[in-house]
Amino acid sequence: MVITLSMLAADCSTSKSARCVSFANWGKLILRYNSRMPNSKFTIKKRFNGPPTSANGGYTAGMLAKSLVGDVAVVLRSPPPLEAELEVHMANGSADLLHEDKLIATAHQTVLELAVPACPEVSQIEASHDHYPSVDESVFATCFVCGPARKHGDGLNVFPVALNDDSCVASHWVPVDNMVDADGLVATEILWAALDCPGYFAHRAKNVLMLLGSMTASIAYRPEPNQPLVVMGWQIGVDGRKYYSGTAIFDHAGSLCAKSTQTWVKLK
Repeated sequence: MVITLSMLAADCSTSKSARCVSFANWGKLILRYNSRMPNSKFTIKKRFNGPPTSANGGYTAGMLAKSLVGDVAVVLRSPPPLEAELEVHMANGSADLLHEDKLIATAHQTVLELAVPACPEVSQIEASHDHYPSVDESVFATCFVCGPARKHGDGLNVFPVALNDDSCVASHWVPVDNMVDADGLVATEILWAALDCPGYFAHRAKNVLMLLGSMTASIAYRPEPNQPLVVMGWQIGVDGRKYYSGTAIFDHAGSLCAKSTQTWVKLK
């Protein structure tokens, strides 16, 4: 419920309590009360984990990005919890994601400018497919996006492998029917999730353990399910503990569906 000035006035006019404040202070009370009211809520199911005990960063960012319009930049502030009610608070083209007053992520509208390499040839990806880490070798074996322990249709099965050199990776991807939104197209949060992990694998040859710190994405169009797609990731740079990546999703004709930039943070 949203409190309005007329509601407070009516309540105070019928009350003789000393707690009734002056008219000049009513506006302050309204702003303070309404600022604590979430615009929406959602829960991330266990299925959508990244690390074993927290949600996939790209999926979480995509869920928050859905509350805004156009290109969106998201900064992850805390590990997103699974099976917990999260609140979205919006104001002036930005949004905060909270869990019990703890800030999980922030988002704001932006314009993503990113030069995207050409879609790699299918033959390049197939030639390197056997080099993807096995369940025993993978750090995030159960990750919703890239976990080799996830069955087809349960996880995304995005398995990025190095192409001509270690600075660029790519994977086949076929989203299935349980990954769509109400309009029948692949859901926004699923596209954000698919864009996530290839950015990590673009730096994997450096043998560092990292977590997603921030992500900015632009969706050109949302494809239909059960269509073959290509997901690509490439290195942009390194600055201390921060690793920068670009990622993109292409359709079967090589047209761009979505793109993103990411900052990954090396764990101490």
